[in-house]
This record gives sequence, structure tokens and C-alpha cells, in this order.
Amino acid sequence: MLELYDKNIRPNEKKPIDVSVTIYILDNHIVEETENFIMFDTMMYFRRYWNDSRIAEKDRDTVMAAKDLKDKLWTPDLFFVKSFDVPTPNVFVKITSQGTITISEKLLVNWKCPQNLTNFPCDDVACELYIESCKIRD
Repeated sequence: MLELYDKNIRPNEKKPIDVSVTIYILDNHIVEETENFIMFDTMMYFRRYWNDSRIAEKDRDTVMAAKDLKDKLWTPDLFFVKSFDVPTPNVFVKITSQGTITISEKLLVNWKCPQNLTNFPCDDVACELYIESCKIRD
């Protein structure tokens, strides 16, 4: 299936590629809290979906595998902006005969959120977890 495949070349090389992301939070707890920030550990399923027509094969069944297959595929270069530690995840890879790739990872993300306690105990803290691409292009 991947004999002539080059993971260093993005699918649809000349056009943007649509990547869908879903996150399912399993657990979220405060690790550290100061006057200026809150540090969280968040356990989540982080899933990415996209199509790579280079690996589509109509006569092939859906392929399911673990990390070894992920390392051979082009993957979106997404990262969590305010995170400090994302240990090696548990990985599940699914490839359909149409070339749709799903990578599902169980991650523990350590991240921090600014806070302002000047109105304590009536302060309102909103924490946002941003995901970006390492290679954002206009």
C-alpha cells in the first residue's frame, strides 16, 4: 500500500487540504494555581481526519493499525499552543479504501491558562486551548 508513498509530501500538494479535528475530554484537573495562572492536566482523545488520494484503493478493505503505520504517513503538523508537555500517546490509525485517514490519539496535555483574581471570589476565568499548525500559510 505504501511502496511509492512519500510521507514528506502533503496530499493535494498544490491545494489546501481539509483536516477535521475532534476532541473528547476524559478528565481535566488543576495541577497548580497561582495569582496569575492555572496549570491543567487534560486527558483527551484527539482525532484528526483527512483524505489522501495517494493511498486510496477501491479493492482494499479498511486498514486499522497502531503507531507503526502513523510514522509512515503524512500527518497534519498540529500542536497545542499553550501546552508544556504532551507525552507519547496511545495511537490508533484507520485508513479507508477511499483514502480517508483517521488518527486517534489518547493524550495527556499539560497546559496553562492566565487568570486575574482582582475580583475574587467573583472573578470569571475563561480558559481557551488553541490548536495551530506549525506551518501556517496565508
